[in-house]
Amino acid sequence: MKGEQDESAGDRLRDIHDELSNNPDQQDKTSTSSGSWLPLESNPEIFTSFARHVANLPPEWIFIDVFGFDDETMRLIPRPVAAVILLFPCTDPLYAARAVQKKILLKAQASGNLTPAAKSALHIEQVKSFGNAC
Repeated sequence: MKGEQDESAGDRLRDIHDELSNNPDQQDKTSTSSGSWLPLESNPEIFTSFARHVANLPPEWIFIDVFGFDDETMRLIPRPVAAVILLFPCTDPLYAARAVQKKILLKAQASGNLTPAAKSALHIEQVKSFGNAC
């Protein structure tokens, strides 16, 4: 479709994955039940660095790990909280719902009807053909 990026063209992450997956020294480190896959980084420091680089994250904001949603654990989280990143498996119905949401968002964007929150949100899509990596 015109305007959409070809997921396989110029994909540095895929190139790195393929290179390491084909390296015999890395085989045990990248093997999963669904085939070979690089372990993905989910380190709050990496997220913070990335967000500072691509989204101009202010110095007073950081990413942290949340180890549970019980009251005691939630009290350990610094306030205020601006966002939460959740890790969960994607399914075909979820991808279908996201496609509908994307059409609505693009229509609102084209007409200039985005809310301030929507204008400033950073969204990184999971790539279905690449093990749901972001």
